[in-house]
Amino acid sequence: MKCLKSSTLGGVAILFMALLPNPAKASEEPSTGYEAPEISFAYNPLFDALLCGRDEERRVSTETEDDLRELMPSLQEAWAEVGSDLLQEVAEVVGMPFEFYEARANIFLCSGMPSLASPLIVSARSYVVAGPNQKTQPLSVLTNTLWHEVVHRFIRDIVGPAETATTPLLKKYADEKPVVRNHLHLIAIENQVYRRLGLGEHLQSVIAFDQSLRSAEAFAWAREIAEKEGDAAFVAELKQF
Repeated sequence: MKCLKSSTLGGVAILFMALLPNPAKASEEPSTGYEAPEISFAYNPLFDALLCGRDEERRVSTETEDDLRELMPSLQEAWAEVGSDLLQEVAEVVGMPFEFYEARANIFLCSGMPSLASPLIVSARSYVVAGPNQKTQPLSVLTNTLWHEVVHRFIRDIVGPAETATTPLLKKYADEKPVVRNHLHLIAIENQVYRRLGLGEHLQSVIAFDQSLRSAEAFAWAREIAEKEGDAAFVAELKQF
């Protein structure tokens, strides 16, 4: 989860996610290649209205909504360029297929809301609204955020919920904050995937963006742990499931 601050989604969650099981997971035949799930996304102003509509300070303006609508074709192009490759490489690195073959994400603008894996929602606010003394973020960071949340689901399908997941390395770092533990395997996969695809510059943009988040310290510490243990160690224990 890439989070600005925590929030309760309540009964609106059903609107924002659709995941279907992947028949490849149940196949008895060994796979020599893995397919990426199909990811679609759209902006639905209803989500912003439900969460921000009654708060004047957080209410999304019509101008900002229009800016996002203008941005959506570029986001579609950015995802089409690298999204499937990023997801396919996840399965190749870990040696397991995704358990779902499609997912739909809702893009939103409401401030103070985190991007989440379940329901699959992605904040686009930083890409249409510049913060104090900041520029809007590049689309390579937004595509990573979408990828990031989908991979959270991939990892959870392997090891179980982050709160109860137990692997040797998670046990070793049991005293760390949940946000740190929840990102150790993901960061290790991320490092390997972006390295294998030659997207080092994109990854550096992601790391720079992470430093602007409220969870910046936790993300930085998780990256230090992944570097200390080695990406391969975290990936290897996923392969044991």
